[in-house]
Amino acid sequence: MKVNIAIKEAVMVLKNSMIASYNLDAKILMAHVLNVNSQDLILKYQDSLLTSQNYQKYLDLIKLRVNRVPISHLINRREFYNNEFFVNENVLDPRPDSEALIEMMHKKYSSDSLINLCEIGCGSGCLIITLLKIFKNWNVVAIDISNDAIDVAKKNAKTHDVFDKINFVNSNIFANIPDKTFDIIISNPPYIPTNDIDNLQDEVRLYEPKIALDGGLDGLDFYRQISQQSKNYLNKSGKIFVEIGFNQFNDVKNIFLQNNYILTDFNRDINNIIRAVEFTNNN
Repeated sequence: MKVNIAIKEAVMVLKNSMIASYNLDAKILMAHVLNVNSQDLILKYQDSLLTSQNYQKYLDLIKLRVNRVPISHLINRREFYNNEFFVNENVLDPRPDSEALIEMMHKKYSSDSLINLCEIGCGSGCLIITLLKIFKNWNVVAIDISNDAIDVAKKNAKTHDVFDKINFVNSNIFANIPDKTFDIIISNPPYIPTNDIDNLQDEVRLYEPKIALDGGLDGLDFYRQISQQSKNYLNKSGKIFVEIGFNQFNDVKNIFLQNNYILTDFNRDINNIIRAVEFTNNN
């Protein structure tokens, strides 16, 4: 069977299964099977014949996509801030929303600055790795409660040649962190209210780690813990940058103000939603 015919069949299957991105997904999965980029798929391989092995592999991937397995899990990669990251079922997919935090920090610090930074909940490592590609002199401690997530972050750090700049620590927030202070603490913590998780789209609800989604009854548990515990690990006038969920700005602001931080800035995502917030230590 020719590549273009197989793609047309897959498009119909995905469309009939209510996959919104049916056309794009069919092409992404074919490019993955052939191990080519999307441009070459269109220009060079449309009339090529598929081997029986590749055709079966393609059909298997389409079936998984019909079952709502995220496209990123099927190809094990996701783009973030113009960089590609390995992802699997042990980490959240990097999302464009999180680029708001990177953009805000990129504007605030010079490329040759010297900063000690800690990330709480590093996941795939997309935030710290992206920052280290911009700020090459920064030193980073990356915390995650999941060893499986840390393995993914380590893999990405090696791919992007920043592994030697990151100290990875398996820890529940600061539980396993020795006495040390940082200039900056960042976090994209779980912020989905527990009762809302069942209402998320299947790709998220069924296939992304719940531990990285569940922020407690009101979605704010980790902001309370971070604002309280960070006092002992943040330098005087040190900064905390956090990502927040939709309509959480006022609640998160009040949590940090109650713990003697000053709100100093925020940034909006591509949908004009306040997504990244900066607080300054006032202790």
